[in-house]
Amino acid sequence: KKAALESILYSYKHGFSGFAARLTETQARAIA
Repeated sequence: KKAALESILYSYKHGFSGFAARLTETQARAIA
């Protein structure tokens, strides 16, 4: 599941790069 999670986070960061970066920064820290 870790690989899948990393893959999702990767796609998330690069997919919404810039726009959601601020919105998901807190969530990313919470997950990490």
